[in-house]
Amino acid sequence: MSVVTSLLDEGERDNEFWYDTRIKVFKVEERHFKVSIGLLINQSEFFNDLFTDASASVDVENQQEEGSEQFPIFIADETASAFTLLLKWVYKRETTGWTLDDWLESLRMASKFRVPSLITAAMKFVTAKKSKVPPVKVIGLCVTYHLDWTWCRKAIAQLCNVHKIELRKPGSGPDIPLQLYWEILEVREIILKRRLVGTSYPFYCHVCQDTKGANGCRNCSDENVTILQHMDMDLVDKILENMKQY
Repeated sequence: MSVVTSLLDEGERDNEFWYDTRIKVFKVEERHFKVSIGLLINQSEFFNDLFTDASASVDVENQQEEGSEQFPIFIADETASAFTLLLKWVYKRETTGWTLDDWLESLRMASKFRVPSLITAAMKFVTAKKSKVPPVKVIGLCVTYHLDWTWCRKAIAQLCNVHKIELRKPGSGPDIPLQLYWEILEVREIILKRRLVGTSYPFYCHVCQDTKGANGCRNCSDENVTILQHMDMDLVDKILENMKQY
């Protein structure tokens, strides 16, 4: 394979593989971070807007560009530990040893600085069976950070299971949106009527997504597994579609 060098003006920049190699210094609390901003711009919509949509801020009197060691970019209202989590994801994809609290903090940072890949990773962890995050908590995260309601499918399925979870009215415990409360309440009533009249459909496990018996899922030993019928899951999906309007 031969490589022929050429002048930059003989071609055009590739939109995907043209990283900004500028080095910037950030200050969070009393800690300084010095990084190349190429990956940060590529993965964070916030920093992309900050560094590409506006010209670099320069201290005219001292001729110092913002982001230098003398004039670091100050990230207000944040902790150094939270910013470290964000940088570990962006630059290293390093999540080894992260606790649930770390993932929840990283989700907050990903939402604030608009890092879609970290939002996806964090929500996959939060909604995983092993995390054991209560369904109301999952829904609360989606509401707080304006996430896609699809992330709430398993949580809503759990709340629709009349035999597993008591549904608290908003104001009497951890809250869910009032509209969602009424939607779930209506579905629970429909499901209960189906059970009373003996309507039989194949059962569906929302964890392993397989059809199993009504007494539990043979693949999932966790007692918190929600077993709903296939037709019931259609009702859950209707709730998701309705909530996207709010």
